[in-house]
Amino acid sequence: MLYKLKCPSCQSWLYNDAPTDNCRTDEVICRQCHHKYKIIQLQVQQLECWFTPATSRYQKPSRRYQLRGTTADGETQAYQFSISGDEFVALAGDELLLVYATQLQKVEKLALINNLTTEESRKIFSPRTEARQMGVATGAILFVGGSLLAGLLSGVPAKAVSIASVPISGVAGLVTTKRCSYREENQSIINSLDSQQQLLAETFCREEKSLELQTESRENQRLLQRARHLKEKMRHLDEEMYAHQLNTVNRAIATLEKNADLINHLIEGHQWIIATIEIKRETLSLSNQLPTETQTQVLAKLDELNQLEQEKESLKAELDGINLAKLPK
Repeated sequence: MLYKLKCPSCQSWLYNDAPTDNCRTDEVICRQCHHKYKIIQLQVQQLECWFTPATSRYQKPSRRYQLRGTTADGETQAYQFSISGDEFVALAGDELLLVYATQLQKVEKLALINNLTTEESRKIFSPRTEARQMGVATGAILFVGGSLLAGLLSGVPAKAVSIASVPISGVAGLVTTKRCSYREENQSIINSLDSQQQLLAETFCREEKSLELQTESRENQRLLQRARHLKEKMRHLDEEMYAHQLNTVNRAIATLEKNADLINHLIEGHQWIIATIEIKRETLSLSNQLPTETQTQVLAKLDELNQLEQEKESLKAELDGINLAKLPK
C-alpha cells in the first residue's frame, strides 16, 4: 500500500510505500526542494508522554515522548522526541511513519510524525527554515562582532570596518546555511530517489483511479440490476402496455452493460501499468530505465486507457440522456 505525506519544508507531496521483501523505500527526496528524508514505519507498542514547561520566556512548553514500536523488519525499537502544542495521540496497534530529515553530515532529526491509523500528522520542524535561520544568525553575529571590533580599534574608521564586515557576514551566513542544510547535493542520489518518487507518484495515481473505477463499477452494477428487475416486472405485468418504457429500459441496459465492460477493461489496464511500474522499481537499482520496447508498450497501454476513458464519458452522457432515475421503481 502506498502513502503520501507533505514535505515538511515546502509542503509538496512525498510518496512512500509499505516495505516488502522485494521493494522498500527507506529514503525519499522531495522533487520540489530536494530535501532528503528517511522514513521509518512501525506499529506502536507503547507511547508515553511528559509535559515539559518552559524554563524561560523565549522557550515554548513542549511534550516529551518515549515511543516503543515494532518496525517492518519485526524488530522492537525505542524512540524519543519532543513536540510542542497539543498532545500527539497514538494507541497500541496504530501504524506510524517517522520522517527524519538527514543532513550532509548524516545527522538525522525528526521532522514529521504521521499516524496512518488516525490520519493525524504533526510537523515538528521545517528543515529549510531551520537552515536559513542558522545562516541568518551566523551572519548577524559576525556583523555585530565586526561593529563591536571597530569600536575597540583605535585609528581604524568604524564605518569602514562595518562596511567590510557586510560581505564577510553574508558569505558566512550562506556557508552556514549550506552546511546546516538537509538538501541532497549528490546528483546521482538525487536522480535515483527522484526516479523512485516519480514511479511511486504514478502508482499512487493509478491506484486511486482503480479505486474510483471499482466504486463506479458497483454503482453501475446496482443500476443494471435495477433496470433488469424493472424490465422483468413490466414484461410480466403487461408487455404491450409498457412497450415504450421497455424500449427505454432496454437502451439503458445495453448502455450499462457496455459501460460495465469498459470499466473492467480500464481497471485491468491500470492494474497492468501498476504491475509494470512495480517491476521497474524493483529493477531500478540494476538499470536506470526499462528497455525501449517495454516503455513503448506502456505508452501504448496509456493511449488505450485514455481512449477507453473518453468512450466511458460518452456512455455516461448517453445514460444521462436516458435518465434512468425517472423510471418507476
